[in-house]
Amino acid sequence: MGSGRCECHSHSDPKLASTAPLCYVPAPMTSRVMRIMRARSSTVTLLLVVSLAASARATPPTLAERARTFAERFGPAVQITWNAQRTAPRRLSGLRVATTGADAGERARHFLAAHGELVGIAGDARVDEVRAVALPDRAAARLHTVRLTPRWRGLPIDGRSLVVRLDDEGHVTSLAGELGPLVVPEPGRELDASAITAIVTATYEIVAASPPERVVYARGSAGRVAWRVAVSVAPLMGYFHVWLDAGSGEVLAEAPAAFDQVLTELPRREEVRP
Repeated sequence: MGSGRCECHSHSDPKLASTAPLCYVPAPMTSRVMRIMRARSSTVTLLLVVSLAASARATPPTLAERARTFAERFGPAVQITWNAQRTAPRRLSGLRVATTGADAGERARHFLAAHGELVGIAGDARVDEVRAVALPDRAAARLHTVRLTPRWRGLPIDGRSLVVRLDDEGHVTSLAGELGPLVVPEPGRELDASAITAIVTATYEIVAASPPERVVYARGSAGRVAWRVAVSVAPLMGYFHVWLDAGSGEVLAEAPAAFDQVLTELPRREEVRP
């Protein structure tokens, strides 16, 4: 019995003698079997709970739930203008959020540091411009407008800009721009600046190219680590920016550096013919 093996006995009743013998499972084996069954049952239950929790997390919040989150953070007077896909706000107004800082630029950055995660802005932001506009209906009152470029891991995000407006007391009254999460995959490898310059000069008919600058090129919610190169075509004809994927060197986009220049398309070199 102590061996843990099943013991079989013949039936004592003559009427049942021809049937299969009775097998008894010793008590130690029975307890081990029960423990195994309970462990498996607990494992299945745990996996089910984890699966249900993951499904709950994967379900994005509804628009109404997101609106409630903004109201809880900024007060019931907040007004939200959603983007075309209705996935992220394009503008928040009706705000009166206190900030700290020596000037409007610092106060705008303080606001983003405190609340940026709510609108999908992670990390730092570079202040590009600060303007103060007098309000005609209020004597000596001004509206401060701060234009910023958000950053991803220290890299400026081309394709996204933010405008934060503050009153004279330093309260943020509105936020507008390309808001919402930005997905930026890490490149497996990166070309260096000299390789990028070589690609640009081999691709376009240009007379000069500035040193490449690492940036994130963003379109909607998708971003890519890229090199931005400023180039010039024959003198006084045009200046352009070219964005190339940092890993592959693929040209992502090109655009005029000024809206009023004569040349609006960057000329490419002709293919080499045999």
